[in-house]
Amino acid sequence: MTGLTGVRHATASVFLLRRPAAGGPWALGLIRHPRFERWMLPGGHVEQAENATQAALRELAEETGHTAPLAAPPHRLPTPWGFGADGEAVMAMPWWIVEEPVPADRHPAPHIHVDHLYVCVANVDTPDSCEEGRPALRWFLAEDLGGLDMFDGTRRLAGDLLTRAAGGQLDVAGDTVPGQGSRRGRTRRFWTPLGRVTR
Repeated sequence: MTGLTGVRHATASVFLLRRPAAGGPWALGLIRHPRFERWMLPGGHVEQAENATQAALRELAEETGHTAPLAAPPHRLPTPWGFGADGEAVMAMPWWIVEEPVPADRHPAPHIHVDHLYVCVANVDTPDSCEEGRPALRWFLAEDLGGLDMFDGTRRLAGDLLTRAAGGQLDVAGDTVPGQGSRRGRTRRFWTPLGRVTR
């Protein structure tokens, strides 16, 4: 039972990981938030016409200029046969859903963000970005996180993800991720804003 009280807003954020060069380390992309003046995840509020996954991917593109496939979380149940015949859709699952207290800002009173935290994996050559109208995006290694001005909860989750990535524990759009081994002979899973497609 959470001790947080107040109005809750649905939000979505992305841990943007960058694949390593051969033998190199994974990196995490963070933006320099213009109001909070901290290094933060790309993300924002879920709009009325979208689900949390769509919001996460939209915010990623808007705030960084980059797009990247989703990494499926390690624990998920398969959809039973026949589900979806009546138009239902299973959304891509976030890795975590967390509640975060937020001080009054654009909203007149303190409130709570119910943040859906997704993981996306960018190509090894994805650059930093600092385009007009966007916050600065920089890439950081696991050893950099301790010295960054960032929220401690984000730092802890990011450290866990970078450790998992280094150990080959990411399932990204059916690809073989370094350290994971071959996926030959297994069902290929493709995560989209509206759910999982298998083939």
